[in-house]
Amino acid sequence: EKPAKAYIRQDYEPGFRCEFDWGVLTLWIGGVRRRLHMAVFTLDHSNMRKAYLFSREDTLALMEAHRNCFRELGGTPRVMAYDNMRTAVKKFLGRDREHTDALLRMEVHYCFTPHFCNPRSGWEKGKVERSVEYIRRRAFSFEVRFDSLESAQTHLATGCDRLNTEASNMSAEEKRLRIQADLAALRPLDHGDIGCFEQRLYRVGK
Repeated sequence: EKPAKAYIRQDYEPGFRCEFDWGVLTLWIGGVRRRLHMAVFTLDHSNMRKAYLFSREDTLALMEAHRNCFRELGGTPRVMAYDNMRTAVKKFLGRDREHTDALLRMEVHYCFTPHFCNPRSGWEKGKVERSVEYIRRRAFSFEVRFDSLESAQTHLATGCDRLNTEASNMSAEEKRLRIQADLAALRPLDHGDIGCFEQRLYRVGK
């Protein structure tokens, strides 16, 4: 008989750690049914959530999501927690990981340290795992038709703002104070926004 697994509840200092993950959802945009990708950020101290919609889950979307989130927060956390997504991990080197060029650029520009969860260990990034489903359900259970992707994003942002003021596993007042502490402890954006682009090298034949 296998011994039962024990999980230790983790708590973090204000501004220290933020979790990131992708989710997928289907919306009607301009009368067309579209499969969209939702980038979700969760600050671990306060459980503050931010989310952004994209047509694709690629390198540029990853960079734009981080740029938009850090711009709105007004700073960056010390640690960003990820799963082993292809836009962040180029290849595995034993227990280590070779970071993609895009992630390396963001690390340098925003001065954060990435932390990668072990494969099939969603509890290591439990806040954002729950946030993806929670935001998807709360924001889009009854409203799934929008004139444009921009109007869907506005609806999503409003939904996140509402969730960030509601009582959940803590009172609304405690959440407000924790969010306030999180934002005050973030590193300032000394270098502004990162440029969102990909560099590719091509060999031209003679």
